[in-house]
Amino acid sequence: MIKRLFISFLVAVAGLFYCYGDESQQALLTQLNSTHGAKRLALVRRLADSYWNNPKQEQFLNQLYDESLSCDSLERAGYALAGLAKYYHNNDQDKKLQLCNSRIDILARQQGHYSDYYFRVKSFMAQRLLWQERHSEAVDYTQNLYKLALKYNNLEGRVCCQELFALIYQSMGNNNDALKHIRIALNLINGQNYPDFRHHAQLLILAIEIDLEMGLPDKALGRIKKFESIQSDIVNGTYGETYFPVNRNERLLCAYSMNCYLQKKDLTKVKHFLDKANSIKETDQYVDFFLMVQTAKYFTAIGHYDDALKYADKIIKVDSSCENLMLRASIYEKMGNFKAASSDYSKALRLQLSDDNKKFYKDVASFQSLYDKMQIQMQLKNSELSLRKMQNIFLFWAVVALTLFLVVGLFFILHDVKMKKRLRHEDTLLRESRANLSRALVKSGESNRMKNNFLINISHEIRTPLNSIVGFSSVLTSELSQDDESVEYCNMIQKGSDELVSIVDNIVEMAKVEAANSNLLNLELHNVAKICSEAVDELRLSGKLKKSVKILINSNPNDYMLVTDSDRLRQVIFNLIDNSAKNTTSGSITIEYKVEEEHKRVVFSVTDTGTGIDKDIRDSIFDPFEKGDQFAQGIGLGLSICKLLVDDFKGTIYLDKEYKNGVKIVFTHSTELVQMVK
Repeated sequence: MIKRLFISFLVAVAGLFYCYGDESQQALLTQLNSTHGAKRLALVRRLADSYWNNPKQEQFLNQLYDESLSCDSLERAGYALAGLAKYYHNNDQDKKLQLCNSRIDILARQQGHYSDYYFRVKSFMAQRLLWQERHSEAVDYTQNLYKLALKYNNLEGRVCCQELFALIYQSMGNNNDALKHIRIALNLINGQNYPDFRHHAQLLILAIEIDLEMGLPDKALGRIKKFESIQSDIVNGTYGETYFPVNRNERLLCAYSMNCYLQKKDLTKVKHFLDKANSIKETDQYVDFFLMVQTAKYFTAIGHYDDALKYADKIIKVDSSCENLMLRASIYEKMGNFKAASSDYSKALRLQLSDDNKKFYKDVASFQSLYDKMQIQMQLKNSELSLRKMQNIFLFWAVVALTLFLVVGLFFILHDVKMKKRLRHEDTLLRESRANLSRALVKSGESNRMKNNFLINISHEIRTPLNSIVGFSSVLTSELSQDDESVEYCNMIQKGSDELVSIVDNIVEMAKVEAANSNLLNLELHNVAKICSEAVDELRLSGKLKKSVKILINSNPNDYMLVTDSDRLRQVIFNLIDNSAKNTTSGSITIEYKVEEEHKRVVFSVTDTGTGIDKDIRDSIFDPFEKGDQFAQGIGLGLSICKLLVDDFKGTIYLDKEYKNGVKIVFTHSTELVQMVK
């Protein structure tokens, strides 16, 4: 259905806006090359008009738009945008049509009002939504456009919107309402001094097609006479010097007249208009197609089935729609070729069923929205009645198939209703879950804040007595003789106090890191090798590095500068080498980094020759309070802190399970943190 309407619409648009002139295009180009300033605009417009639906039309319309803006001729710029919108619509170039839509909005703001060209461009946007079967969006768009036209009393906008409403109803199969809106548009045109005779003719063409669809040949013939009157006025110069394809449109009217008299079964007049159409040379592919359909029907009516079949074959090569397959099937049937007729009827039926199934859910959604906004319930019923009439035609050939289709359709409707109820119920449950989750998150945030405050406060309270213990143990050690047995006890007190301070520091640091995020990093440009050296120096000063263990730094490159938080990066490296120092009694600890530009990261690794990690806990080594050696000093927060800090660096940290001579931990650091430097 949509495909047939789309071709029908292009027929009308092609005939009514195709332009040509008495002057040759070469003469216009020669004149353009010798003309300067604002006078060029009229020549560029005539050149654009002389190339209908041709890439050169787009070229000259773009040129007209650019030169109109440079000459501050906003009205001609609007004309150019309207022409481009029509061109892009006819050639399915949606992105460029959207660009025209944006430009006309800008132009309207510059002009301070909504011109006729504004509504023409917007009408093509609405038509694109319609041809894409986005009915609900097309209706919303048209309604808003119509409100704007009424608000500013723009005649062109009101006429365009009435035409759009007619196209929407036609696409839905509601031809009565479509004709109602066409009559409103024609009354607007006839009741005022409407300057665009092309739009008048276009509305007549649309009305003729709807009349033919509804089986109203007498009304269609009356509109054809009105169209011929417009063409007569054009030839007589009523509209002045203008461009209009009189001969081409005359051939189109012959095809419409053939359709009318075929419906009236007046084959003599059908033959008259067929001969008249064949005598006119000027045409295009859309007129040829429509004329072929009427010719095939005519030959069928007079019993020349071989000739009718030839035309039917040509028609199906262009458009193998359900309607055209039915036409050829009827010809085969009358020729006695029931096998071929049955094949075409079956193809038509499958095609119809396939199209209906594909559009089923789209139609349900569109009709529901239209019901809320335009009282679409009556139009939907008319559309369903029209569909049932079409089904009755097929019923003679496929009663069982169509009955099955109706049953399946009913099942889908009931299923859709049931699904909507279920979705509403699930939506209610989802909203309740979200509310519960939100409350839980608030409580969790408050709990986390209280936990952090507790840890910071308890840290302060523990540090105060520990500092006293460390200080007094140092004083006692300095005052006692080295041979005194009490010196050893003081050293043990001081060492235990230091380790306890370290544990408290790790707990507090863990809480701070969990509460913080990467946006709080103090990001600056730092030398990576220097940061590694500072971490090694800190380890040596702590006295945790055994004399039998060497510590090495392999830097690549040595002078590499990285945007990072130096304190946090040094803390990660220190925690890793500190962890290695605890578990390495001999051999070496190696810090290594290399830059991977293709992955936009720096890869660090800390490798030792220590005791290694049991296989049972390798997967959980970065979890809080997890230790490789349960009897070693510490509570297992060092690697957990490292993981949190590496996450802030937009990197990852993992244990290299392939390394067998100790432990090798690898982490990465993004090189793109420069974007967050304040």
